Amino acid sequence: MIRVDFYEAIGLYLSFLIIVSLLYFVLVEGRNTSKKKMSIDERHLWQCAICMHAYVDLKEEVFSNCPRCGSINQKDGDILS
Repeated sequence: MIRVDFYEAIGLYLSFLIIVSLLYFVLVEGRNTSKKKMSIDERHLWQCAICMHAYVDLKEEVFSNCPRCGSINQKDGDILS
């Protein structure tokens, strides 16, 4: 019979659980994340009239602040300040 210390048994058990968890993540979850695609509606895409920075603003408003220069843009592209 093989004698195993209590702490060795706990260490082997935890090592086994970690290895199984990592294999599950790599084989199952890793494959699923690569299939996710993100699409953005055109009404959320903005371009600043001053610095020409393209950005996404998910709020459905007529005006949006540019994250780069801080100017206020209108949806048709006119600059307010």
